[in-house]
Amino acid sequence: MSAVVDSSIINDETKKVLVEPLVTNNPITLQVLGICSA
Repeated sequence: MSAVVDSSIINDETKKVLVEPLVTNNPITLQVLGICSA
């Protein structure tokens, strides 16, 4: 159980590390995500 929880936490942190720079540095990416999610 704990191994699954640890891997999910690592995946969440990895997603944040990969996604945050894209959104903060690329407003175009943010707009595309907004259009796709709308």
